Amino acid sequence: MSEFTRPHYEKAPIAEALIDIRVANPDALTLDQLTAAADALADEFPIRHPIQQLMFGFQAVAPNAAPGFMNNQEQIGWRLHNKAQDRVLQLQRIGFTYSHLPPYTSWATFRDQARRCWDSFQRTVATALPANRIAVRVINKIPTPTAEIALEDYLKVYPVVPDKMPTTAAVVYLQLQFAMPKVLPEAKVIINVASGQADANGSHLLLDIDLFSNQIVEKAEELWTIIEKFGTEKDVIFEACITDKIREAIK
Repeated sequence: MSEFTRPHYEKAPIAEALIDIRVANPDALTLDQLTAAADALADEFPIRHPIQQLMFGFQAVAPNAAPGFMNNQEQIGWRLHNKAQDRVLQLQRIGFTYSHLPPYTSWATFRDQARRCWDSFQRTVATALPANRIAVRVINKIPTPTAEIALEDYLKVYPVVPDKMPTTAAVVYLQLQFAMPKVLPEAKVIINVASGQADANGSHLLLDIDLFSNQIVEKAEELWTIIEKFGTEKDVIFEACITDKIREAIK
């Protein structure tokens, strides 16, 4: 992995890149602490929306009484946006999620911005560490001429279609999960591939790479060492999955 040279694509198809850190002690985080953390980042993230958790179900109120319907709503954090609406920061009782939306810049820029926000969050919230889950996820939306494509023209990861079946599919969804011991003993990756999707920009191919590790991390430097390894490995995986046809289109 140390020999890998990260390529730079002018038209990187990244729809969203995320760094996600889950705290090991969510019950120790209060909304007041999360609000103070959001206040500390207000200059960079002036747009703020509450994150609500809705809980509903049936609840018995007495031994012989009919169960009553329970419908509770609780604020569990804040969703913050910068003025340009191309960065999103979620501060919740379960943890910290930093998102980079298009246009994508670079891993170094993304990582450094996330680290700066995390350092501010950690200074404000004394119980931010230890963490028990660390993830780097990149969702790529690769434009395609039509919804029905020969997937092997674009990706090296695709389902094998039996002979006498059509060579193209209107919709394809494939999920793979692997252990990644070469990165970390506890690391795993989930790769989702989907075609046949369409939005306002037309048809596209989805390549979603989610690297994560469920482990206890008590120190910030160890945390960001793991994130840096994931940041490299997600590009290794991306390069392994795509064909030269995609490279030519996004260079």
